[in-house]
Formats: sequence, structure tokens, C-alpha cells
Amino acid sequence: MRPRNLPLLLGALGALACGEVDRGARYPGPVAACEVARGSDQAPLEELEDGVAHARLGLFFKHGPYPTWNTAPAQACASNPVTSGELAPGKELYVTYPARSSPTWTGEAAAADGPFPVVVFSHANNDTTCSIFERYYGLQDHWASWGVVVLSVDDTDLNCQRGTRQNIADRRDAMLAALDEAALLNADPDSELFGRLDLERVVFAGHSRGGGAAMTGALTRPQVVDGVIALQSIDLTSYGFGSPDIAMPALGFTASEDRDLEYPYVEVTEELFAGPYTWVTIHGGVHAYTTSDVSKESDEVPRVTRRQQLDVTQHYSTAFLADVVGVADGSMRPPYA
Repeated sequence: MRPRNLPLLLGALGALACGEVDRGARYPGPVAACEVARGSDQAPLEELEDGVAHARLGLFFKHGPYPTWNTAPAQACASNPVTSGELAPGKELYVTYPARSSPTWTGEAAAADGPFPVVVFSHANNDTTCSIFERYYGLQDHWASWGVVVLSVDDTDLNCQRGTRQNIADRRDAMLAALDEAALLNADPDSELFGRLDLERVVFAGHSRGGGAAMTGALTRPQVVDGVIALQSIDLTSYGFGSPDIAMPALGFTASEDRDLEYPYVEVTEELFAGPYTWVTIHGGVHAYTTSDVSKESDEVPRVTRRQQLDVTQHYSTAFLADVVGVADGSMRPPYA
């Protein structure tokens, strides 16, 4: 099957912002992150005018219509939920969601009305920085700004280990447990996500080993997962999973200067996509630049900035989400005007 094309704005992508990610810049405003109140619906529902304009034009690399917040704006006030089922209990979930208003301006962190589609995210392995599940905040903030709730699974216990079939299977099970926990949070009146999740619109996404987990997780529950985003993913065939056909819509990424999964190694994954898919190669990109602040490998020489690589990743992945599950309340699908 031929790849499906998503919207490409050559002029816009040619002018992508340069520079590195400044984590502190996420929280402008007079209210400190740890002073923001959770669970209150008193704040007025706010739409970001620039974001609405971006949605109408399909400028997916730009911020969307929603302010965003998360369950760990700072370690001192983290309130990440934890999986409670038998499949993979005790997994911490870093949740990023569309907010009713800009929390550090209004002091309120309530989720916008929704219900919103859900992305379950699995991070990469890292042999020097084991805990990285909160370090894709640039990508996850971006998705949330377009009306998506993102649950990032903490697989620190599986990091800094040799890559094996079992390691990938454990990451897959953690994603499935996160999806089960999402259903509990959606039904819990005391949860800030109560009634905010549309569990009939679900995408599994992951980076590197997490990409392998996302693909195998989607294959395990094809009846509830609508699509897969594989960011510089491992090759499942090399980990003992055979050559399964992924019939649901898929989006794959490679980076030309990747020295962790040497380009074009991960293009083997393309052979697994049996349904409609889009493949993106980021020329000059490296493995670590999918994250917001994890250091690149010592032998990687990127030819783009981290900001540029994130912009390309955000553009295509958000366009994919809009196409497959519809961002926001489901009304934002091509065409947008």
C-alpha cells in the first residue's frame, strides 16, 4: 500500500523556529507552578486566539487552541497517578492535558471540558539517564495544546537494561495498564480527568524501544487502538516478534544522523505497516532530539537544532492525530477552515 500524504506546508516548515528548549519558559505568569490549584472548574474556559488560527490553517507545528497543564509541573508538587491493575501495577503516569485556562495566570489547573482523544506514550531506553518519562514535555505539551490527553508511562525500572523481547513486552504491558488506568480516571469523580477522556479515540505512541512497545500494544488491542506513532522505533523483527502486519493507520519517523538506531536501520519497521501509513525522515536529526532535554550521543552530529527537529515531529504527529482521531472534540479534521 502506498504511503498516505499528510498536509505539508513547505514555506512554514522552512521558517521553523531555531534554538533549544527552555523548560522554565513553559510557565510564564505570576502564579508559581506549585501554587496552582487542582480540580477546580471555576476558571473560565479560555481559547488561545493564535491557536484557533493555527488550527484553521493546519499549522500543526505551532501551538494549538488550548492552554495546557500536567500532573508534575515541578517535582515538589508532582501528583502523577499510578497504575493499579494486575497487568503492570505501580507504574507512574505523567499526564499532560488541555486546561480550561492558563494555570500560572489564573491559578486554576482544571482540565478543559472534552472529552478528548488519548495518546498513551512509551519512552526510549537510555543507558545513562534511566528516568526520562517526563522529558518529552515539549512534544506532549504540544499535543495537549491541540486537545489531546497524553499519558506517559514511567518505565525507569526497564531502562539501562539490555534490549530483549521481554523488555519490549514489559513496556507494552505497561502501556496497556496505562490505558486501563485511564478508564478508571475517567470514571472517578475525584479525578481531574473525570469525564474528560474519549476512550474510543486512542493512539499508542513511543520512541525507540517505546515505539516497539507501542506497535506491539496496538497489535494486542486492535479493537481499541486507532493508530500508532513510531518515533525512531526499534525493529520488532530483531526482537523476536516476527513480522506482524499493523493494519491500523501508522506514522513512522527516522532521523538521518541517528547513531543509536543507525539510519536507515529503522526503515525495516516500514515493512510492518500493512494499512495506511506515512513515513517521515528528518534529515539532519538525531535520536535524542525527540526528547526535550536528554543529551545526544557523543558520536551524533546533528545538522538541525533540537527545536527544529521537535517542530517537524510535532507538525506531522499532530496532523496524524487530527486525521486519525480528530483533535479537540473531534471536529478538527481536514479541512479545518
